[in-house]
Amino acid sequence: MIYVKYIAVLAISILAFAYLLWYLRCIRRDHFQKLSIEKLLAQEEASRTKLYLNTRVLRQIISALLAKKDKKSRRALLNLACGRISAFKAFLNKNSKLSALSNILFPEKIEELPPAEKAVWFLSQNQIKEAEKIIENLADKGLQPYAKARKRFVQGWLFLRDGDMLSASQCAAEAATLFAEQKAFVEEAQALLLNGTIYRLSCVEDVALMMFDSAAKIFRLYKDSQGEAETLGNKGMLWVLQEKFEEAEKDFEQALKLCPIDKNQILTISILNQQALLKILSGQYKPANKILKQSEKLSKQRNYISGLAFSSELSAHLLYADNKKAEAAKTAKKAAELYQQDNNMSAYYESLYLQALALFEAEKTDDAEKILRGLISQAKGMQTSFHLAGAYNLMGLIFWRREKIKQAKVWFQEAAALEQKNDRYTGAATDYADIGLLEFQKGNLEEARKNFKTALEYADIYGKNKLSEILKAKMSELKI
Repeated sequence: MIYVKYIAVLAISILAFAYLLWYLRCIRRDHFQKLSIEKLLAQEEASRTKLYLNTRVLRQIISALLAKKDKKSRRALLNLACGRISAFKAFLNKNSKLSALSNILFPEKIEELPPAEKAVWFLSQNQIKEAEKIIENLADKGLQPYAKARKRFVQGWLFLRDGDMLSASQCAAEAATLFAEQKAFVEEAQALLLNGTIYRLSCVEDVALMMFDSAAKIFRLYKDSQGEAETLGNKGMLWVLQEKFEEAEKDFEQALKLCPIDKNQILTISILNQQALLKILSGQYKPANKILKQSEKLSKQRNYISGLAFSSELSAHLLYADNKKAEAAKTAKKAAELYQQDNNMSAYYESLYLQALALFEAEKTDDAEKILRGLISQAKGMQTSFHLAGAYNLMGLIFWRREKIKQAKVWFQEAAALEQKNDRYTGAATDYADIGLLEFQKGNLEEARKNFKTALEYADIYGKNKLSEILKAKMSELKI
């Protein structure tokens, strides 16, 4: 009996020792992984592709090299940990067992990448259509958790582009969870940043802030200054939405410090454009114009269509705010053409709307109507983040100016119905207020009162705000 006890104790000791060895090996692997990711992310923009990093393959390579005792393998690990990436790549390419993994970690033969990786690669290169084709034909069945997370990440971006915020949010959240389970923490941060952007655009501000803070914490842990800068830029836009301009300015300045022009020009262009928007909204037109010129210059140097389109759109807003309506219309047209070239249809429609609005304010209602009818015809039935109700409302204002009250009312009613359908209650409040003013002008006081009351109900859905105060003041002024 005593021998059985000795054997049991010995077995437990061996198992404990084996577990300790396994645990120490995991610690070594995770340590090398963190060092390696830091070095890979620290590469200059010329050798680093935004969004593309495969932690799962990196872990496989590190585990394989740790299991070997030869000097070449140990030297390769040391090269990776010290940031000598070229020497590390050369070793992988010479190794028949690791060369296939090398192509996933450092893509050169894109056609040989697994489908999910290929989709992420195309997304990182802004080749959206190619990424979309792959994702449409990639079934979930049989996908490993990491590959599934990659698929969900790309789907999140595609849904965001199409304006389907609920689906985009669900995909980004699932991607973040799967990445965390696979210990792919930088990819998790990218998914959190994506989800924060989705919630920011959906005006769910507290959740967006939580996502941005979580993403920034991970990027900071891995010394990824570019990832942190992009997160701060998005966080700055969140403060702009809340009209907290001082907080926004601080985040934009910090983002530019983390990502100077010589490090990543494309990211710098995006942050400069965001900073310009802040200046426009806070009424600082001269500083805004200066920043936009800098952004436009950099975009032209890099032939960066997205940056050039956004700076053109912001320039149009700046001219509009500065009461230069005709110039604003021309610049908005230029922005629309650039967005169409970049295949960003949501922004294309927004710029067309801005062009029509500027023409309307410049008393060129015929030109404005022509653009709006074309816009409505194109955008109707398309799934984008552009809110078509705004175009309907502007059409109503055009007919109102022409004193064609019946047609104007029909357009306002169409706008209100669309806003209600999309749960955009502030927009619906504005439309009903316009109908109320029309009825008041016709002398229908009871109808005017009824529509203003409806407008006030919609305005108050999210609590008392400036719009509800304006509506109450208008009702008091009209005595209805």
